[in-house]
Amino acid sequence: MTKFTESAQMDKIISFYCVIPARAGSKRIPNKNIQTVGNKPLISHVIENIIASNIFDKVFVSTDSEEIAGIATSSGAVVPELRSKELSDDFTPTRQVIADFILRHEELQGENVVICCIYPFAMLVPPVTIRAAAKLVTKLGVTDEYIVSVKRYPHPIQKALLKNSNGRLTAINPVDLEKRTQDLAIHFHDAGQFYFAFSNTWILDKPILSNSLGYELGKLDGVDIDEVTDLEELRNIYTMKQNGLLIEKSD
Repeated sequence: MTKFTESAQMDKIISFYCVIPARAGSKRIPNKNIQTVGNKPLISHVIENIIASNIFDKVFVSTDSEEIAGIATSSGAVVPELRSKELSDDFTPTRQVIADFILRHEELQGENVVICCIYPFAMLVPPVTIRAAAKLVTKLGVTDEYIVSVKRYPHPIQKALLKNSNGRLTAINPVDLEKRTQDLAIHFHDAGQFYFAFSNTWILDKPILSNSLGYELGKLDGVDIDEVTDLEELRNIYTMKQNGLLIEKSD
């Protein structure tokens, strides 16, 4: 078990488990979760990073695919059973998948158990970041909040523009449009890489983004893969890091 003692509030042992939701039915990028990057499936990179963070008692994968299950197992994760079809469609929220998984496994239940949901394409999130985000759990004042990976918007959203059918632009907020960039508040968005929360929070199906603390990622520490171009961006970043052109975070 892992014990973080940065907070006097939690001078107790907290068990950390990881659950990777990895269904097979991606339509925009077939077999997205096992696409190869650097001669290794995406999910294998993620599992190795999670294990290297050295904070989790066990790493689980929730999948409906025998192929993904085999890759995950060979990479060091545990796949107790295949996910049901009812929880493997395009419309099932991730938090429902995690809650169902927790309820099926007694060791994942308990007031001192923390579950990290990390996506199978989050391979650019280094082990040091996973560990640092986990430490934020000790700062939670209540047990119904999440630690969410976030990124800064690359340009102030206060300067956002709308374009009508004729191509004409209008400012969302004309007053802010005239302000200097450095005078505007920084805004963040869900990076779509990982979420930490106590087991009971997942079970109660608490909304994530309205009950959360943010852990800010670097610009190149994660790509949310929705399109083929996103996958190519991830591959390019990985190659640059492997060639020493990008420096990883240090502890």
